[in-house]
Amino acid sequence: MNPIEFTPKLSPRFIVYVRNYLLDCNIDPTPVFEHCGINDVTDAEHAVPLPTEKLIELIDHAALVSEDSLLGFNMATHFHYESSALVVLAMLAAPNVQMALKTLNHFDRYVDTGISTSYEFGNDRSVFRAELLGVDSARTAHLNEYLLTFTVHALNTATRQNMPITEVHFQHHRSDGIEQLATFFNCKIKFNQKNNRLFFVSSFLKEPLFTGNELLFEILQNALKTYFYAESREMGFVDSVCRELIVSRENNDGASAGDKKDTLDCIAETLALSPRTLRRRLKDEGYTFQEVKNLARERQAKHYLANTRMTLAEIAYAVGFSELSAFSRAFKRWTGSTPQEYRTTVRKLITA
Repeated sequence: MNPIEFTPKLSPRFIVYVRNYLLDCNIDPTPVFEHCGINDVTDAEHAVPLPTEKLIELIDHAALVSEDSLLGFNMATHFHYESSALVVLAMLAAPNVQMALKTLNHFDRYVDTGISTSYEFGNDRSVFRAELLGVDSARTAHLNEYLLTFTVHALNTATRQNMPITEVHFQHHRSDGIEQLATFFNCKIKFNQKNNRLFFVSSFLKEPLFTGNELLFEILQNALKTYFYAESREMGFVDSVCRELIVSRENNDGASAGDKKDTLDCIAETLALSPRTLRRRLKDEGYTFQEVKNLARERQAKHYLANTRMTLAEIAYAVGFSELSAFSRAFKRWTGSTPQEYRTTVRKLITA
């Protein structure tokens, strides 16, 4: 088995979205992409996914060149739907808002292993959440704002009415441009929150999409299933499983042993696979489920060590170890260094 490093990644379509926005601003995208080490700005949908950190670097530089402190927001409100990814097309072909959000949540996990989306549909108020995994939230302002703004803009466009949002939460801090965001969302906005979330009136879920097309919706869903359930994808099936394990652990902090959501059966259900199929596909890539759980733990632990002030004991518990000593032994087996050695080395590199 060849060891791999799980790296949160995003669809190469984001490259196209950034390119389109720069062109709209009459800015030549080529120097911007070359500055970030990205030469091909016309990546096809099946191209290799982009590490989240690389996309953040690209968007930050694009914002600097365009002098646009609200680049993520503006990129979403000026989205070119003719350049939409397959998942977006399927979302817009859905019959109503609820099915559109369910489609986005179900299939986006295969495209964007660096994004976690979820929803809670209530009787009166519902919540949609979209956030980035494995990166420092202080650097994700543009992408955070893009994710929530695009969701609202797409649904506003498809329903021909404004989404009845009651409150918006963003993980990052913002000191300027708040009025423009508040005008678009038409509600109270809170920053420095735990999650990126949209709170909205549940009756909106039943609203039909004027872009809905029953035949197209069925065709696109079948195409997506064929495309993303294939035996071998460049994005890596192991990456998708790692992502779900990390998300399940972060979303179930403090759960009792019987309520844990990172079991093989639970992950298989999340990925719409049978446990037997999940085992077989992991075996085809040279892994057992436990080995992938260890990969997810290692990646999550590295993120906490590099980006938080959590104690080693807190990190050990967060990634699924009941004792610090067991976590330390496992981490050294994974990386060749102790957790404290890793934290010291990474922080020296960051501050160098």
